[in-house]
Amino acid sequence: MKNNKGLPPDLLKDEIVKQTHALKLIRLWINIFLILSSVGILLVYLGATREPINYYMLVPGALIAALGIIAAIVFGYGHHNGKRNVEKMINVLEKQVKKSSKKSK
Repeated sequence: MKNNKGLPPDLLKDEIVKQTHALKLIRLWINIFLILSSVGILLVYLGATREPINYYMLVPGALIAALGIIAAIVFGYGHHNGKRNVEKMINVLEKQVKKSSKKSK
């Protein structure tokens, strides 16, 4: 029996498990990028508070912080879309289970 997406239930369950695992990995990368941006902010602070201003810490720190924040936003958007996709697959699977239980009665 196939669902309206063309995947049998067992393959759909496997896909849900795989995408859930991928979402966990994406969340890990988001945390890594946030830590990286924090290190960049620390470098900016240390470079800006020196007398005279230490541009060798300030400029790379600003670049690291900006790139870390941008990467976290991009990966966060991917995580959001992936989560919605998994929810849709779960809904399709639940509808399929309800249909099959009605047919078996």
